Amino acid sequence: MKKISIVITCHGEARDLPILLMCLDQQRANLEGKHSVTGAPTYYAMGDYCEHEREVIIVSDGKITSENDKSLWDRYIEVPKEKQKNVGHHTRGPGIEAATGDWIVLTNADNYFVSGWLDRLVTTITLKAGLVFWSCIHNAWKWSDKGGDGKHHGCQLKRGSIDLSCVSVKSEIAKKVGFPFRDYEGDWSYIRACSHECDRLGLDVLQIPEILLVHN
Repeated sequence: MKKISIVITCHGEARDLPILLMCLDQQRANLEGKHSVTGAPTYYAMGDYCEHEREVIIVSDGKITSENDKSLWDRYIEVPKEKQKNVGHHTRGPGIEAATGDWIVLTNADNYFVSGWLDRLVTTITLKAGLVFWSCIHNAWKWSDKGGDGKHHGCQLKRGSIDLSCVSVKSEIAKKVGFPFRDYEGDWSYIRACSHECDRLGLDVLQIPEILLVHN
């Protein structure tokens, strides 16, 4: 059985955290079969929860003040806030170091995974795999330099984007790469460094061709 470590970055109050914790708690096995009475196809059998071993680690740069069920996470780590562009990258390294799973997923408190995501991930991982990625619905900023102020001017809904939360990395690779990245390109830098390490070790990079995450 593969153990998955899910490392959640939080900023301050983290109002959306309960949604993410609920979706992680209610991951269901992707069981395809027939309804016993009607004979119709069933895809998520009621009551059949995903039994894959996982741990949830919350890393925050401030006290979490939202009402959250503390039984839904395994570890809480608080790290000092850094002077940066508030992307939370300074919390990811401590989360990676604390993870005890065979594979690591990094995400933010305002994202959530669709039902069956954990089962799809675990069943996709092979002995030769070093990195697995999937697609998401991504509320991505459109960057514009109109007026020379360098600020963003609105956003758009965009399908098929890849984000830090759309990747799971074998633990030994994630721990070797760490997370020294601090700018907005940190997600890509991490994914690129992990994929290069996979190539060096002769491990596969696998894709799950499904949208399994809503990224905010």
